[in-house]
Formats: sequence, structure tokens, C-alpha cells
Amino acid sequence: MILKGLLGFILGSILGSFSNVIVYRTRENISIVTPNSFCENCHYSISWYEKIPIISYIFLKGRCSNCNAKIGRKHFIIELASGVLLSIVFLFSDNRNELIFLTIIFPVVVSISLIDIEELFIYDSMLMYIGIISLVFMLVNRNYEGIISFCVSCAIYFFIYTISNKAIGSGDILLSSLLALNLTPLKLYYFVSISFILGGIVALVFLLLRKANKDSKLAFAPFINISFFIVCTIL
Repeated sequence: MILKGLLGFILGSILGSFSNVIVYRTRENISIVTPNSFCENCHYSISWYEKIPIISYIFLKGRCSNCNAKIGRKHFIIELASGVLLSIVFLFSDNRNELIFLTIIFPVVVSISLIDIEELFIYDSMLMYIGIISLVFMLVNRNYEGIISFCVSCAIYFFIYTISNKAIGSGDILLSSLLALNLTPLKLYYFVSISFILGGIVALVFLLLRKANKDSKLAFAPFINISFFIVCTIL
């Protein structure tokens, strides 16, 4: 059990680090494969031992070894949080195929959440990746009920999109529906419910703290993704 959780933490921190790369390079229209990771300030090519998640940040004291520029603290936080989240998934998930699926989509799901929080936008390339992987695993698991879940999710979110004056985005509709390909209709019910409960709680807190008003836009992708992982891992 401990080894399983540790494996999840190590893998999660690595994938979290990769999410940071995906976010930056997608925005800058740079390939996520090449060139080698580099400092955003001086473009120094980072050595392998400077890319070890969490440890390298601490060892380098949050600064580039070449130009001494500060490395954003959010990189460290994302690596740490990703490690914790995936370790929880590893500890509670007892379905091998589901665990593999969640691990494969994890870095892109994290990237989608981060970008949506900052820009209220989801890139088509990321939705395409989620769609392809979801479809493949739906067929592998022979979960043909996923087609029903996909259609129902589309209908629910499009209805909300229409009556709420676009309080959610079209990207949210696609993200939720593509993830739903791997859910039974019953799990879809919990998936949608938890998404809106989490979103409602956060929105209420922001309103009470006066961090937002009734016309403010709230990134919904993080709640969709968290809800999906909860449903797949625990239910």
C-alpha cells in the first residue's frame, strides 16, 4: 500500500512537471518534444539533474542556475499537488485499466485546469487528446454505455449553457462529454452533480469574500476534472 502510494506520488510529480511544460509551450506554440527544457529568462538549456520534480526546485532555491532568475513558485506547487493527487488515485483505484487511463490523461487534465483558471479557455488540441484517449479506453473496456453518457452530458451542459447566458463555455461542454465516454449513466449522474456542487461552493465562497460578483466568470474545467477523478477513483 505504501509503495503504491509512493509510486503514485513520484509519477504524479513527474507528470505535474510535464504539465508545466505543456502549459508554457502550448501558449508559446512550441513543440512539447523539442527543444530541451530551458530557462524562460535566459534560455539556458536545463540539465537532467535540474529537472527532478520538487527536489531540483529546493536544491536550486527556486532560481535558475545560470542567470539566477526566479523560477515561479507555482511550478513547485503544481509538482507537489500533482504528486499528492495521483498518489490518492493510486491508493484508492482498484481497476487497472481505469488507473492506466487516469494516469495517461492526468498531465493534460492538469494543463487544461491551469489554463482555464488563468484564461477561461481550453485548447482544441487538448480536447482532441482527451477525446482520442477516452474513445480508445471506452472501446477497450467495452463500455458502450459511454455513448449514452456522452449524449446525455452534451444535452445537460448545452441546456445549462443556453439558459445561463453562457455561464459555462463550449470547451466545458466538450470536456465533460468526452470524459463521460468512460462512465456509465449512473456514474455520469454523480459526475455532473459533484462538478456543480464543487463549482457552487467555490463560487459562493468567492462571493462571500467579495473576490467576485454575480457577473464574474468562474473557470469550470477544474471542477469537471476533479469530479471525474473522484467518480472514477472512489465510486
